[in-house]
Amino acid sequence: MMRRIKLYSVAMLLAIGSFIGSQAQEKGNQKPGVKYKGVFGSKLSIDGTSTVHDWTVTAKIIKGTIEFDANFPLDMNTQLPEDIKVQPKVDISIPVRMILSGKKRMDEVMHATMRRDKHPEAQYKLLSLKPSKKPRKNGTPLLFDSVGTLKVAGVSKLVKFPVKIESQKGDKLKISGETKVKMTDFAMKPPAPKVALGLIKTGDEVVVKFDWVTKKTK
Repeated sequence: MMRRIKLYSVAMLLAIGSFIGSQAQEKGNQKPGVKYKGVFGSKLSIDGTSTVHDWTVTAKIIKGTIEFDANFPLDMNTQLPEDIKVQPKVDISIPVRMILSGKKRMDEVMHATMRRDKHPEAQYKLLSLKPSKKPRKNGTPLLFDSVGTLKVAGVSKLVKFPVKIESQKGDKLKISGETKVKMTDFAMKPPAPKVALGLIKTGDEVVVKFDWVTKKTK
């Protein structure tokens, strides 16, 4: 009886050791992820309307990183798979003070609306990225459908929009997207500043566009 227990114990230890060894070998064989960081050349624009004229504000700084699994399909000369097993990790922030119109008074009103003092950055985090079903030709930007959370003025909302990823020289990727959001979705009241002739009322809906240029990190 004791001999059987000892043999069983030895067998269990060998099995555990074999499992740990295989896990370590598998981990050792895994390729490291590929990380990109936002660099100069990026641009964010927000287009809106008012009772007087349409308006645009821009930012030329998009901070953050995107990290891909080593097997993530980034080759523009191939077709994307139907699904992606390992999702990229994306963390983006934009300083509110860098979103500018070129007009001091308008910037003051906009920054106050975005509650810049308490929430100095707008933030975005990716939740999922799936290959788009739209047809594309080899050599053209990769097309995806994204879902993520956008946090502005301290309020987070789920946003969905198409994304293009394009390879550029110098180990760079340009990631582009466009979506419509409403100020009131983020608990922001559309500005209605007083002027000499009365009030300027701003439309609730705005169009957000971005070209995020990133460079592979070492």
